Amino acid sequence: MDEAKKQIVDILKYQPNALFLLRLGQFRAGEAFSSKYPDDVVVFNDGSKSHFNWPQLALLNDPALPRYSLASRHWEREAAQGLVNLAKMISEWEYKDRIVGVVLGAGACGQWLWWSDFDYENYCIDFSPVMHRRYVEFLKEKYKTDSALQKAWNDPKVTFATVVIPTQEERGIDLPNSVNEIPPHEFVGGFGYFRNPNTGNNQKVVDYYICMSRELGRRIDYLCRVFKQATDNRLLAGAFFGPLGVIGYKIEGQSYFNEVLESEYVDFWADPWSYQTRWEGEPLFITAPVGSMKLHNKVYIVECDIRTSDMELKRQLGASKDAWGDLMNIRKNFIRVITNGAYGYWFEMEFGWYENDKIFQGFKEASDISKLAMSLDNSRNAEIAVIYDSESIFYTADWLDYLTIARQTSQGLSFMGADYDTFSTIDISRPEMSKYKFFIFPNAFAMTDKTRQDIKQHLQKDGNVLLWIYASGLINKDRSVALSLDNMKELTGIKFGYVEGKKESSMKITKDGLFTENFKTGDVIGDFLRPITLQSNPPENPWKANPIKTDPQFYADDNSVEKLAVFTDTGKPGFVVKEMDGWTSVYFGSIAVPSGVLRNLAKKAGVHIYTDTDNIVNTSKSFLGMHLTTDGKKQIKLPKKTDVYDMFEKRLIGRDIDTFEVSAPKHSTVMYFMGDYDELSKLLKK
Repeated sequence: MDEAKKQIVDILKYQPNALFLLRLGQFRAGEAFSSKYPDDVVVFNDGSKSHFNWPQLALLNDPALPRYSLASRHWEREAAQGLVNLAKMISEWEYKDRIVGVVLGAGACGQWLWWSDFDYENYCIDFSPVMHRRYVEFLKEKYKTDSALQKAWNDPKVTFATVVIPTQEERGIDLPNSVNEIPPHEFVGGFGYFRNPNTGNNQKVVDYYICMSRELGRRIDYLCRVFKQATDNRLLAGAFFGPLGVIGYKIEGQSYFNEVLESEYVDFWADPWSYQTRWEGEPLFITAPVGSMKLHNKVYIVECDIRTSDMELKRQLGASKDAWGDLMNIRKNFIRVITNGAYGYWFEMEFGWYENDKIFQGFKEASDISKLAMSLDNSRNAEIAVIYDSESIFYTADWLDYLTIARQTSQGLSFMGADYDTFSTIDISRPEMSKYKFFIFPNAFAMTDKTRQDIKQHLQKDGNVLLWIYASGLINKDRSVALSLDNMKELTGIKFGYVEGKKESSMKITKDGLFTENFKTGDVIGDFLRPITLQSNPPENPWKANPIKTDPQFYADDNSVEKLAVFTDTGKPGFVVKEMDGWTSVYFGSIAVPSGVLRNLAKKAGVHIYTDTDNIVNTSKSFLGMHLTTDGKKQIKLPKKTDVYDMFEKRLIGRDIDTFEVSAPKHSTVMYFMGDYDELSKLLKK
């Protein structure tokens, strides 16, 4: 606490009213813990405890030191006792009234990730005795009887007494280590990208990954509960948690996120932006279903660890070229946070990142506008809902999870010309969903009976447009035949066929009309066109991404649909629309839906489009923010007539207008107030 006290004292000199969240970056447990609890440390498939290669992830100095398993309740209890002790210290501390809560960190980088710093191709985790016990407990809770387990696992001999952790061979090849799927995925008894529950060991593997992820979430829930109870619920408790990240959907253990979402003890999640697409002209990807978090009385805090032109290592992880770029980047971070109803903090990991005057101009702008926004209606006004399915993540290759969750979100959804909210499928039945008109399902691969019924009852009505992206509805573990085309038809209302093997994802447009507006017959769509930017790959030197493939290729085999595009290799219909009773079903058989198609579908649903150009739009009821991807003038259309004020340039654009023009250089970030200018003027004078 001495270091925390020093920092608090220094900050209070400049901000006398400051309040603090204490960041508990890591619960360390090295050699002493492993000696005391040898069954509670991570074990590799060869029995070793020491194949790690980056000890700094665990705040350790020796890669040979064992790591605690996140299935360990001994570790959980020791961490809990530390939190109880901390709560007591805070209650007696001279700065106790300045502390509002804690951010809990554990696992890799303190971000609640199972340890991942090892050679994925030759090793896998966690074969520890404690993980085995948790796995058996999970299976008993899920299946109840040996006979039910045997049926689910396609194994007439297995019992709860003989269960073992899935071997590396049983798991197959499914490595989260490349944006080009190297090496290619390979499952025994798999169906292309998918684990067929009715064949081989697939359900056994799925159950293991779900259990692993559930254990991680339950450690978060328990520790937040302990801290809140130890402080008589006076302080907040949250954790670093970003389940919709970029890679490691299985082995890093956050994909079973609904329990954490529903926990009454977890007040917030915190996480950085995705480390892809951080550069100029790119959107910032929030790695959590923020819309669902609000429904569950939680907030999301973005760690804005933005890199700048002041850094010694130039152009790393989104670092700008110059001071002007730094200002535009700070503004881009700010508009994404404030319009989304999230929170954020600037995080300078090392001295020297934030030095030039433009950076501090950006910080001041963000602070001033945030204070003003507290007196305005800054609630969300998005009409598009993007709905992610947690369970589907476990039935697919990590590569497909990455494409549908990360790349589709950052390369397609962010350029529609309208903003969107993100949800988990568990919230489909909530009455708040009725305000949305266009529903996008990026990964609806393994929908349960309940989720299907919720969609039918609550979304398939009122003229809504539902977009099903690649293989939607293929798996339903509640059915005796878990993987079938009938499952897809039941969900979408469209009859399907498929072509086995890796096939083209690209499609050729075959029909002009509303859904293909601004495209021409013969245009090819269905692959990601924007560059892939990584840690050391800025836009001027992007990662060379291979064309994506379908595996298998699912096409519409239905004469009642409107056929808009066919696959370039097979000629099968891949982009189709079917008018249903009170709603519209759209199937896009590629994994990559272009922004222009998304915009056309949104228009069909009656969504307000602010701009018909591929510029990044973030909105709330009071603010419109844009990050410009192109030069030239942009015509902006507003939902209704209102006053418009430029928040960064501090000038009135117009009164009682519903259109205006934006003219700023490429990669500029702009922000406008929409509302009563007289009310705003009073706030600006305070």
